[in-house]
Amino acid sequence: MEETNGSLQIDDNFYVWSGPANPDIVELIGRMFADEGDHRSKELLHWQYLEHLSGTEVCLAHTEAGLFEEPAALYAAFPTLFRLSGRVVTCYQSFDTLTVRKFRGRGLFTRLAEMLYGRLAASSIPLVYGIPNGQSFGGFIRKLGWSSLDPLPTMVRPIGLRYPLVRAKIRRPHIQAAVIEAKSRVREVKRCSHEVSELVERSNHREKSGVIRDYDYLRWRLRRPGNSYRLLESRDDAGRLTGLLVANLLAKHGCSVGYIMEHIVDVDHSSHGDQLVTTGIACLKASGADVLLAWALPQNASQGTFRRHGFVNLPAQVSPVELHLGYRLLDLRTEELDRSRFAFSYLDSDTV
Repeated sequence: MEETNGSLQIDDNFYVWSGPANPDIVELIGRMFADEGDHRSKELLHWQYLEHLSGTEVCLAHTEAGLFEEPAALYAAFPTLFRLSGRVVTCYQSFDTLTVRKFRGRGLFTRLAEMLYGRLAASSIPLVYGIPNGQSFGGFIRKLGWSSLDPLPTMVRPIGLRYPLVRAKIRRPHIQAAVIEAKSRVREVKRCSHEVSELVERSNHREKSGVIRDYDYLRWRLRRPGNSYRLLESRDDAGRLTGLLVANLLAKHGCSVGYIMEHIVDVDHSSHGDQLVTTGIACLKASGADVLLAWALPQNASQGTFRRHGFVNLPAQVSPVELHLGYRLLDLRTEELDRSRFAFSYLDSDTV
């Protein structure tokens, strides 16, 4: 293999450019997606690729015509602080894969992934994880050696008869502004507090594996363009932060879908978690939600809270989208992830 103009020649037909994303690369990626029918705003691409706390790693295949003249495939992943078996490490979330239609069937997806994984392994990154869709998950399992943490723990709560009425075209979906009155423990805030980093260490996420939802992570994550996240927090009598709930409302799947994006609660104040969910449901209902969704694994305390408030498991067969949860170990000395010890929420999604 030879290196030519910053790209590595991998066979007679293709070269690979790899490195941290930069503005020119992001513009190219946007064009690639647009050409395949996926039009993303410049603001969203910049948030995904350039504004992340530690940048984004990219592998791009192209022909001899040149990287910007004839790109062929993409694999991208970004780093996150991750609690793994009690240690704080850096792991990578796989989030964008694309092969241009005319170059499919050439094995580029597998080759780009293995090149990126090799670079990460050389930097002592223990694992890569992600939420592939139904089209690509088989490739992650068969070709890349991923392990599955399925089923995706989707929970659903109808808002009365709104959803069936929307499906029957009797009700028209709509989203409206709704003011939520402060309760004794719960109030709406414009931005998350620096105290959330300490809250996480006292919360239902402590001792779990998964992305660390500290202040720096949330400050980036909640700036995702195209969303209007609602933040609710609870505090004790001394004014200390005891819980945070992040909600979102989007026009998706033919209706108004309310999402419980995150639910972080001090384990010594579990009742505050119930109050947060009660207020979150009221907020989303008043704003026009037809149905509510949440992700919560069975052994996470949040699932019990959601169940008490009318959420039930949504079978994969009736889900509007097919998504999966999986990972691949890059350091074989690392323990396999235990689904029962994994912290997971809609904040891990790169599409909501």
